[in-house]
Amino acid sequence: MAWSPEAREDLAWWITSLDGWNGRQLVPPATCDLQLSTDASETGWGATLSAPVEQAASGCWGPEQLESIFGPHTVDRFASLSTAQLPVYNSRFRDPATSGVDALGQRDWHEHNNFVNPPFRMVPRVLDVVEAQRATATLIAPLWPGQPWLDRLRRLSICPPLRLPPVTRCQGHI
Repeated sequence: MAWSPEAREDLAWWITSLDGWNGRQLVPPATCDLQLSTDASETGWGATLSAPVEQAASGCWGPEQLESIFGPHTVDRFASLSTAQLPVYNSRFRDPATSGVDALGQRDWHEHNNFVNPPFRMVPRVLDVVEAQRATATLIAPLWPGQPWLDRLRRLSICPPLRLPPVTRCQGHI
């Protein structure tokens, strides 16, 4: 969207003026006490939580476990050439074998049994797509009681969440 010079000037005024409105700050500066980093591959997953807690967790999985319960899956929605669990997948960037770039932008979720292992910050947007397209999906997500999307995930689910078994050692590397 192209902004006119007048609109930019108005926006700049609001940005600089709002914090001093009535002597109170309307939008407090964001603070970050903890940072969670996650990653996954075809053989497992891992996560680290920053200081002061400094915790790490990891585990392994095999697609055969989820396929036997919820399969057959027809498309892997958040993958790459090196991490795809299925022959048909969507990637973040264009690659030679992807069937589509940007999983959330695809309009065919309702036509597939979707395997979805998104970055955890994208779970709410995945739920938006699943609900809007009335799609079937197996979603890999943390059981995070404090997240506002957890109740929605439970409402959309056909069964209670399954816990992946804890594993301390994987074949291959994450």
